[in-house]
Amino acid sequence: TSHIKEVYLLDALYGQLEKFAHWIGHFEGKMINIITPKGGTVQTSNRFLSDLDDWDIPYKKIKHASVTDEQLKRYRIVFIYTKLHHNEVINPYLQQILQNSSLPKIANEKTDR
Repeated sequence: TSHIKEVYLLDALYGQLEKFAHWIGHFEGKMINIITPKGGTVQTSNRFLSDLDDWDIPYKKIKHASVTDEQLKRYRIVFIYTKLHHNEVINPYLQQILQNSSLPKIANEKTDR
């Protein structure tokens, strides 16, 4: 657990909130959660946000396509509410998240020659 630096949930916060809460409370990593309107994670995500409020843990809640690179770099915990469907969230969000990640960059053999 201590080796995990970033968690990306692409419409995937269905449960086990206590594990995420423990990680947030005890480690310094970044968590990004993307929520779709009909993916089945809205209620669980909202419940988790309520818990974060109760614990005075700051987060950034972003509506729809307004997520910026600055927000992804600046905030430790980000909840993105998108209008996209479940199978659509990987593109464009994953690329944007990875580009703004604090993780070390991986060399690309084709471009690093």
